Amino acid sequence: MAIRFSDNIYFSWITLKMGEDRFMPYMEKIGIGKAVPFDLPTATSNLLNDSTELTRKMLSDLSFGHGEMLVTPIQAASMYTVFQNGGDMLTPRLVLKICRYDAQDAEEVLYEAAREVYIAGAMQADTVSILTNSLKHVVTSGTAQSLQTPGLTLAAKTGTALKGDDKTKKIAWIAAWYQDMSDDRLVLVMIEGPRSQSDRRHAVAKALLQKD
Repeated sequence: MAIRFSDNIYFSWITLKMGEDRFMPYMEKIGIGKAVPFDLPTATSNLLNDSTELTRKMLSDLSFGHGEMLVTPIQAASMYTVFQNGGDMLTPRLVLKICRYDAQDAEEVLYEAAREVYIAGAMQADTVSILTNSLKHVVTSGTAQSLQTPGLTLAAKTGTALKGDDKTKKIAWIAAWYQDMSDDRLVLVMIEGPRSQSDRRHAVAKALLQKD
């Protein structure tokens, strides 16, 4: 239920029970505080500023992505690859394949990116199985029901980060992907704007998930 309806109170509660000695090392294990390897330069993500004291309030805020946590979209997308790869986090690639075609439309592959694991065992297999079921319910009966599309089995997670001291701006995001399908596709959409206005993240994600 907490994942299905994105319940920050639950994530705060469970993280405080877990404690910083377990939470912080795991965040570092999955790459928070580093720049994800990519074909183009990327910003380094942030977990906690060097000068900040890790209080219980700050730990609570970090548990649902607030506080001083900063993650680039490409890194967030990479993190969600664990659900399609048995708990391994994959290295993102800018280009999958480059091909050349002759007059008879025969294809010659000039370049094809190899599958590369960025962080092996980022999540245990049994945890992947448990969470995948919840993330599928996010689409069937949770915060991403508008993604439902005949012929597609999807899983997703939504979130909202508030910006500024007055909290009048937000970054609304959604990660969604094909689950239990022969094809692979994962999209991550982030839209920044006024907190008072609705966003189009679900519509954008749904369009990107449509099969060609």
